[in-house]
Amino acid sequence: MKSFCKRMSGEPMCKTASLPIREEKKIRKKIFIRTDASREIATGHIMRCLSIAHALRERKADVTFLFSNQESADVFHALKEEPYSYLLLESNYHQPEQEQANLVSLLQEADFLLVDSYFVSRSYFEKLHALLPSSVKIGYIDDLQSYHLPVHLMINYDLDADKSLYTDSEQVLAGGAYAPLRPQFENRKPQIRKEVRNLLLCCGGGDEKHLLLKISSALLSDATLKQERIRIQALAGVLHPDLDALRTLQETCPRFTLLQGVKDMASLMLSCDLAICAGGTTLYELCASGLPSVCFLMAKNQRSAVSAFLHASLVSCAGSFEDESEVPEEKTLQNILSETKKLLPASIREARSRNMQAAIDGKGAMRIASAILYG
Repeated sequence: MKSFCKRMSGEPMCKTASLPIREEKKIRKKIFIRTDASREIATGHIMRCLSIAHALRERKADVTFLFSNQESADVFHALKEEPYSYLLLESNYHQPEQEQANLVSLLQEADFLLVDSYFVSRSYFEKLHALLPSSVKIGYIDDLQSYHLPVHLMINYDLDADKSLYTDSEQVLAGGAYAPLRPQFENRKPQIRKEVRNLLLCCGGGDEKHLLLKISSALLSDATLKQERIRIQALAGVLHPDLDALRTLQETCPRFTLLQGVKDMASLMLSCDLAICAGGTTLYELCASGLPSVCFLMAKNQRSAVSAFLHASLVSCAGSFEDESEVPEEKTLQNILSETKKLLPASIREARSRNMQAAIDGKGAMRIASAILYG
């Protein structure tokens, strides 16, 4: 192994169209996935790539992750998912061009490279094409509307993604059918209970704005939700900045439970009656589980996906925490409370649940794996 990298084995860590999962004779076996995680970019990239990696491994592919540095590897271990081999490029994920010489050296025997990063550019891929053997195919997961990146396989699982806009990609997987969810989200059957008893709250892996704590406090203080005796199940990731305060809240408030390291997220969602969450891949998981939800925006890159969910009447949206100069934080918190109360009647939740499951079937990761291996 080259001196610029370290090879390690990860510890145990961490209405859809009926699309076929294609099987063909020729298969690409050696797959590399280039992604990262940190307090700044949170864990969303790694989590969706892990879903794809699981689907690839089920089909006997050899999957290796490529991380920029030890911080990403530490997060990878902390997630306690299945073990995967990984390489450290000893680079800065903000400047991916600097790692390309190392990357090219590692990929000479590869069959496929899947990239999930917001920091890559057209020139990044052009250089890879110029330096890699033509047998190495390249894919990219896009939720920034990067229409002109020259890749063999483009993946955009926004509900309203338009594949015709990707003029420089050989193959495009577009739409909610390709949301990369874990197998646990397939074929789930939600139970709509008469009364709301458990509310799931999720603010993403990083939560630099401390929203989990703020929203939890608002929910627990609301007179209507208190009268209904609704319990808050708050999900916090390994990078969450307020774990001590959240643990204290759990000790002092019997209606609040802090959840960490949940392995079977689908079963957790089925045990709840409502959800409040940030825009992102979690919305697709909630749809596959049929759990009626209120969402909010935390970053600009979530706008397109949330807009599509709203247009399809799959979720309610309370607004944005992106920029407090545009919308005061207190206003968005009040919107969360009001939108949540609108979903309390069972008849409304039942109709919403049906629509959600009709849109997302939970088989997107397998479809992506099929395209990588056989496409």
